[in-house]
Amino acid sequence: MSAKMKFEKDVAKALFKKFDGAEREIPYAFGLGKTPDDSRLAIHKSLKPKALANGLQKEGTFKKIGYGSIKVADGRAVFTPIKPVGHLVKLLRADMRKIGYAVELAEGADGAGEPLTPEQRKEWISRMEGLEREIDKVLEQLEAA
Repeated sequence: MSAKMKFEKDVAKALFKKFDGAEREIPYAFGLGKTPDDSRLAIHKSLKPKALANGLQKEGTFKKIGYGSIKVADGRAVFTPIKPVGHLVKLLRADMRKIGYAVELAEGADGAGEPLTPEQRKEWISRMEGLEREIDKVLEQLEAA
C-alpha cells in the first residue's frame, strides 16, 4: 500500500542518519492523498513544520495535511504530531523499513488524529524554539566562515 507513496528514500535516509541519536528533531509535514499513491511526506532539516505543511497545501492535491516533528534514535523514527493526520504510521511503515527505521508515534499521540494535549503542545513548542535557536547559531557560524 505505501510502497507507491511519494517517498524520496535517499533524502530521508541521509537526513535520518544525520539526526540519529541527536537532541534535535526533524520537522515534517504529511499530506494524505485520495489514494496512498497521492500521499507525501515532506521533511527538511531547518524549515518549520507549518512551512512544510503550507508547501504541501499549495500543491492542492491532499485531503488532509498534518505536521509535527520526528525524533530519530536507535533505528526508530518517533513522530510527534502537532496537527495529526490519520494513517500516518500505516502509510509510512513499509517505506521507512526499507531505509532501516521503524515508525512509531510519540507516547500520548493518537494515530487516529487526536490533537496533542495542551501540556504536550507546550513541550513541543519549547523544543521547536530551542531548535530554531540552534539553527540560527549554525547559520551565523556559516555566514561568519
